[in-house]
Amino acid sequence: MSNRDNDNFLFFVLGGLIGGIIALLYAPERGCRTRRKVKNFLNDFKDCSAERMGKFRSRINDLCENGRDMVLEDEENGEGTE
Repeated sequence: MSNRDNDNFLFFVLGGLIGGIIALLYAPERGCRTRRKVKNFLNDFKDCSAERMGKFRSRINDLCENGRDMVLEDEENGEGTE
C-alpha cells in the first residue's frame, strides 16, 4: 500500500469519527440509551474486526507459505538466482 493510500484511509477514518461525534451531539435520544447503542456498536465492530484480522493473517500466512514453497521448488530445479 502506498503512502498516499495510507493517507486517504486515514482521512476516511477521521471523517467517520468526526461524523459520528457530530451525530452523537445531535442525537434525539437520552444519554444512557445513546451510550448503550455506541457500546453495542463498538463491541460488534471489535468482534468483526477481530474476525477479519484473523482471516487476513491466515491469508498472509498462506501467501508466505506458497511463496516459500515456490522458491524451494525453483532451487530444487536449479532455477534459483545466480
